[in-house]
Amino acid sequence: MIQKKVFVYFFVFPLILLTGFLLLAKGKPLGDFGNYYYGSKIWAEGKDLNHLYNDIHWFNEQIKTHGEKDFFENYRPVPPFSLVLYRPFTFLSSSTAKLLFNIISCIVFCFSLARVARLQKWNYKYVLGIAILILPLYNNLAQGQSYLLITAILFEIYIAYRRDNKWLIAFLIAFIFHLKLFPVFILGYFLFRKEYKIVLFSTLMIVGLTALTILILGTGIVQNYFTEIAPRLMRNEIIDPFYFGHQSINIFLNDLFCYDAISNPDALINNPYLVGVIEGIIVGFIIYFAYSLVSKSNEFVFYALFIFCGVLISRYVTSYFLFLLLPFAISVIDYKRSNVIIIALLISCNIPLSFMEGMPLVLKYFRILLMLAVFVLVFFEFKPKLNYAILLIIGIVFSGFNFFKNRRYENHYYVTENKPGVLYGLRADIGSVVVKRCLGSRDFSDTIKFHVKINSVTPALDIGNKNVIRAYRINDSILVYLSDFQQGIGMYKLRMKIDKR
Repeated sequence: MIQKKVFVYFFVFPLILLTGFLLLAKGKPLGDFGNYYYGSKIWAEGKDLNHLYNDIHWFNEQIKTHGEKDFFENYRPVPPFSLVLYRPFTFLSSSTAKLLFNIISCIVFCFSLARVARLQKWNYKYVLGIAILILPLYNNLAQGQSYLLITAILFEIYIAYRRDNKWLIAFLIAFIFHLKLFPVFILGYFLFRKEYKIVLFSTLMIVGLTALTILILGTGIVQNYFTEIAPRLMRNEIIDPFYFGHQSINIFLNDLFCYDAISNPDALINNPYLVGVIEGIIVGFIIYFAYSLVSKSNEFVFYALFIFCGVLISRYVTSYFLFLLLPFAISVIDYKRSNVIIIALLISCNIPLSFMEGMPLVLKYFRILLMLAVFVLVFFEFKPKLNYAILLIIGIVFSGFNFFKNRRYENHYYVTENKPGVLYGLRADIGSVVVKRCLGSRDFSDTIKFHVKINSVTPALDIGNKNVIRAYRINDSILVYLSDFQQGIGMYKLRMKIDKR
């Protein structure tokens, strides 16, 4: 009877809910799923994968040839393994493939949810945790994202840990590492618990799956991703280091303390070093707090708490990413302050950020500030004993590391108007500078009058900067170029500087 109730509460009911959201999301644009689908399709067509990672405009042009409409895709943040994983879906049309992927994700998620519910002996009230994350759930399906699968894998990792299946844990961790880089933070949970065999096995699995990807795709593209692209993603150079839609501690502090003529002209104080120091102290404290709890117990509540801490310190927090908070949303039902925490999570996860654009700073970043408030409530829930000497050392180490890593250099923008789309072309001639930008299936050309009379124009073929894709030397002393330095990868801006050679 108990197993039957678990099946109804944690498989049937959630699947009915997800089916309703599937129907709502069915007619939505292709969204993020287009990255995975068309990346694999381009690989299947035998085209140069280097263009896939190096040229956003080229990628969108390839998609356009397939008759796709209403899209704007960027493959650069996607790990190469996804090319292999999504290959079977390319035999279907893009809309059918997205629907099938969502259906598979929903079934796998409900299956794992029911398995962990049976293991934990949850009653019906715990399924209400899903209701806290309604908008992240819907956005996952609307975008064709994979966080339902990743959440299911996090459940399966916990189940495997309780059953002492170390190799299965290692395989699952390696899989999510190659699916999305960040969820591999769960490896830290086992490091804190001194499960060194799991850490070792997971590392071997990650290396093995990387080697398999290299065998299938070749060394160049995999090496380029992990040596050039992944480090920039870790610096939050995904779309824009100031994009408030990716609410995180880092972006909130960037908005406060980093001036940028295009993205953040109204910074409170222009002192990027403060970002590194403050973020380092906060992150160090959160990690130490997580360690002080999870190192002593393997209960689900502390596993879920570790996931919450991992999401909280992430620099890339989208709405659909928040679905990873489901284990935490379920576990807080048993907290003493559960009502307050649930309300805070409900508000922070479900109010569309578009409502807050243009608001004062506190309202604009309500999500991350509410998340930090939840962390404070959780801290007082458990009141761990803190070793202040260790905490001080951790704070100094993290803030010191961030102090040097977070340094920003002045950007010499030629124009500060930030029009929609991605710049991909530049041409300079006598009288004007012309830039081209791409917005998915549409291309635009903007003519910009130069500020001085142009007497001579010569292409600058090599200026010794790998962030630059187009450059011209004007009047032998002015360099005009496109660069994504300190921006999202491939999100080029028009720059200018004096360069007398």
